[in-house]
Amino acid sequence: MVVAAGAVVLTWSLLGAGDDDGEAREPARLSAPPEPAPREEGDLSAPDPATADPTDEPSGDASALPDGFVPADDPAGYTLAVPGDWTRSEKNGSVFYTSPDELSLLQVFEITEPGLSPEDAVTGASKDLRSRTEGYEEITLGPARGGPENPEGDAAELVYSYESAKAGGTRLGVERAFTATDGKRYALLAAAPDETEATQREVLEAALAHFEPHRE
Repeated sequence: MVVAAGAVVLTWSLLGAGDDDGEAREPARLSAPPEPAPREEGDLSAPDPATADPTDEPSGDASALPDGFVPADDPAGYTLAVPGDWTRSEKNGSVFYTSPDELSLLQVFEITEPGLSPEDAVTGASKDLRSRTEGYEEITLGPARGGPENPEGDAAELVYSYESAKAGGTRLGVERAFTATDGKRYALLAAAPDETEATQREVLEAALAHFEPHRE
């Protein structure tokens, strides 16, 4: 991916036509990211920090692990929470945790391109996915309200769907990009053949609630 005048490269998960096994594709080269698309009116999947009610906070203990999840001290340099029966793998700079049926996954990678904001990152991902997947739909794209994992408050999120031959229908992904407590930018993506976002949200929110880079 080429952004502005600098040659920079991002690796995204394809999860669609031509690479429907959930593995990361080879980096693509794109033009400068397009202007962010507006979020749908009334959609709450990626709340805007500027308009969010500060008293509208999730209830319960965010540090508690959901049933079936376990803490993972990942060799890539961070801790997070993942489903206990998912399998870890690595490819092209990304870490994957994949369900036993290989239809759902969590992808984690560091955004290393200088000057690329989290919102630029998910905007570029949407443009790239649109060009390579069947039936692509950008559902929401914009700022997101993060938690302790994102002290700078610059998180951005992309929710999208596409037609997956392997899943036998619609597959939905939720990608969150943010600056973490170590000052580095990361992207976490949860995808599953679930049109309600329930599976993706559970996996993504658990991973984010327990995401902490290792201290050097």
